[in-house]
Amino acid sequence: MDSTIADLREDAMALLQVVRRQARRPFVVELAGTPKAGKTTVISMLEGFFDACGYKVHVVRERAASCPLRMKGHFFFNTWTTTSMLAELLEVIDTDNDIVVLDRGFFDAFVWLDLQYRRDQITEAEREVFASFVGLERWRSLVDAVVVLHVEPVVALEREARGHLLPRRGSLMNREALTAFNESLRVTAERTADAFELHEIRADDGADAKGVTTRAIGELLPRFWRRVDPEIACVPRAVVEPLFHSGRFIAWSEDAWTRITASALCARRSEVEDDGDLVQLVACGIATRAEGIFLFDRDARDPRTRSYGRGTIWQGPHVEHAGRAPLSLDHVRESLQRRFAEDLHLAMPLDADASLIGLVWDPDVGQGHHIGIAIPIAIAGDMTAEHLRDKKFRTRGRQPVQKSRFLPGSDLRADPDKYDLELWSRAILESGWPPT
Repeated sequence: MDSTIADLREDAMALLQVVRRQARRPFVVELAGTPKAGKTTVISMLEGFFDACGYKVHVVRERAASCPLRMKGHFFFNTWTTTSMLAELLEVIDTDNDIVVLDRGFFDAFVWLDLQYRRDQITEAEREVFASFVGLERWRSLVDAVVVLHVEPVVALEREARGHLLPRRGSLMNREALTAFNESLRVTAERTADAFELHEIRADDGADAKGVTTRAIGELLPRFWRRVDPEIACVPRAVVEPLFHSGRFIAWSEDAWTRITASALCARRSEVEDDGDLVQLVACGIATRAEGIFLFDRDARDPRTRSYGRGTIWQGPHVEHAGRAPLSLDHVRESLQRRFAEDLHLAMPLDADASLIGLVWDPDVGQGHHIGIAIPIAIAGDMTAEHLRDKKFRTRGRQPVQKSRFLPGSDLRADPDKYDLELWSRAILESGWPPT
């Protein structure tokens, strides 16, 4: 085995251990590029490599060949292939797949949109509306990386001719059309540089499919690591313990928060998960309504049910913090808002002026590796509250569903055992919040 490929395999297998422990959804990569750039072959090799390393891989195949519309240059053709791709992506994103590969996805749709506009097949208004739809952050942000394969028109035509005894000229497979396609590829890469993480690779005959795939894997693995193993905020345990000398919960105070931010560190989550000297910050969002608190009932099969308890009044992530600026409550709110959008499908801004509840930490919960920042999130709209009530939420394909309901805080506080509340939820309620 080539030493480079062996190193990539070792890195991929090490990453898999982190993926299985920390990933909340599959890593999504799109393959796009010039026709005859070898995209199909590279996808097959990518799939084979990661499958051999133990990953569960799902490939969303390109829909051009199965599209019932005959005129491939038509705006409806691009619409059909794009929306069909989107439908399958939304279906598989909430599964236990480790990697999803898009054989032509959002970036490719933008390329064709530009090409069709240049051909006067669509109006400026149509381009803007379709681009806004395709570029909607809710699903565009699901794509973690885009690999764009480039070949010159002469190379693409030579590859096309290899499979035919007689030369033939197609609507796309000719020098003029391929030149125009590559120009749209270039323009789209420039225009979407801030929207996608692009990895542009030359795939002319000077580089064989194995070489192109090896380079693609070499560029994708670091991106995969960053996505599944982000830098998070943590503080020394020696700072946390004195704050909780009289219990598991302390009401919010600027003094306590200042102590935490003054000693805050940032590190890869995998590096601190088992470090007993560091405590990781967790943003704990508690959805509230006039009739009560939003209670989540974990499935009995959920490992957290056995370890902590079935019921919880909070949802939230580790606080992501790369250390480029001092830790602030903005980092906490941003991390929490992303989680509520992903898991509860709530696209609502968090009130920066809302009073925080407090901090919760228990040395007996997860060996004291986490400290929670409890933040109330008021559900103001009746329709939103009705949407949440008695809902079953998937947890990104990695864990069983969670049921939900609103209950009065007084009921939860009076009989926490009835709801099998985990210890952080109990500590928050025992503090007297919410006031009755």
